[in-house]
Amino acid sequence: MNYGVARFMPIECLDDPNWGVGRDARKTSLVEEYISGNTPKRQTVTDWPKVCEAICRGNQFVVELSTPTFKAMLRFFTDKPDAGDFEIHYQHPHRIKKGRTLKVIAVPSDETQEPVSLLVPYEYRYAIITADDDRSKARNKRLD
Repeated sequence: MNYGVARFMPIECLDDPNWGVGRDARKTSLVEEYISGNTPKRQTVTDWPKVCEAICRGNQFVVELSTPTFKAMLRFFTDKPDAGDFEIHYQHPHRIKKGRTLKVIAVPSDETQEPVSLLVPYEYRYAIITADDDRSKARNKRLD
């Protein structure tokens, strides 16, 4: 069953729609790619991790992902954006990253701004802003 996809991205992806987010993305914008003479590829979700389990109970969502390099669980509430959490279990090196949700953004069906517009084909579409539990409070983007 196709539950959807998720992608871990820097917060700049929402702040700057030209930020590169493909498999080979570097920390340069797509505008810089055009200026340098490179033609950026159209963004797709084909290389995004697939959701292997998805549970929805009222306003609570639990999403699980699994790839050869990590397993992840994201739990969020649409009515309490700051009440969710996540865990990422990396295979190499063996470590666990934990954090909490800060904001839940519903992606409308007529969204045109990439990268969140790539979620339009899915029935449930959310951009989740999270913070790691480490002291740096590094912010990451979760798209489900």
